[in-house]
Amino acid sequence: MLIAQFQELGEDITDEQIKQLKDKWCELIEIANENEVYLYSDETFLELIKFLIDNIEVKSDEINIMKNEDSYDAFDSKFLLIEDDENKKFSNEEKLVAKLISKCPKNINIYCGECLPENLKDLICVLFEKRVKFISNSNNY
Repeated sequence: MLIAQFQELGEDITDEQIKQLKDKWCELIEIANENEVYLYSDETFLELIKFLIDNIEVKSDEINIMKNEDSYDAFDSKFLLIEDDENKKFSNEEKLVAKLISKCPKNINIYCGECLPENLKDLICVLFEKRVKFISNSNNY
């Protein structure tokens, strides 16, 4: 089928090129199979996400996170509300982490650290390391 597609485009593909392509695919499959355990590891996945975060261009200086009933609110450095495109709120923990990654701030201030699930706090700390600051908030806004 691949050969037919090349022929439709007016490209001639030689038997040698097919063999090289097949050899390359076999090599990639072998590498993936040899590293299967490493590729499925949660730790490896987090390392990959952290690497991407560290290499994404910073899009804002600061994001401030506060808990509001059953959702999270995010504010910029001037404490203007940052709205989620879909629901206007960061409605759950997964959305919160995804939005922090997409906004890629230089600093993250979390005012509701005591109300975050421990696994979420750990995840945010692992992914953003020195960018995260937990600020005690005795007054719920």
